[in-house]
Amino acid sequence: MATRVLCIEDEFFISELYARALNKAGYVTTVCMNGTDGLEVARTGKYDIVLLDIMIPGTDGTEVLRQLRDPRRSPDFRGKIIITTNLDQDDEARAELEKLADAYIVKADITPNELVSFLQTIVPPADTTGDEPMAPTELAATAPQPPGPAAPAPKPPLENK
Repeated sequence: MATRVLCIEDEFFISELYARALNKAGYVTTVCMNGTDGLEVARTGKYDIVLLDIMIPGTDGTEVLRQLRDPRRSPDFRGKIIITTNLDQDDEARAELEKLADAYIVKADITPNELVSFLQTIVPPADTTGDEPMAPTELAATAPQPPGPAAPAPKPPLENK
């Protein structure tokens, strides 16, 4: 199963840069452009990593973070949450976010390739054979799929006679 990344980011250019770099590195990436959709998609429990901007339309990133960390509100969520922001916050607000998140990144201080390198230390990409990113609307409407065809049985080892 591929390592799946959900990018909740309202700036198209940034989300496109992240998605391209992550996909090239072997991650399967889905982008949501607002917090309301992002929260709904993240709650499916299908994502290993969530890149979460703070200043996003709909449900803001701080509320998305709180709800994802609340097991009563998001019982299926088990992913890592990485805050990605350019918002200049006071030390107290940043410390509160860092307590709930797995990491905190200032977008202006990191390139997409550096982001990939950082994420590889948290959750490396897995085999992505056959995995395609899904649009949030497709994901919400998709029922669980039956497993694909079984892999061929391994060949027995050769014996020396």
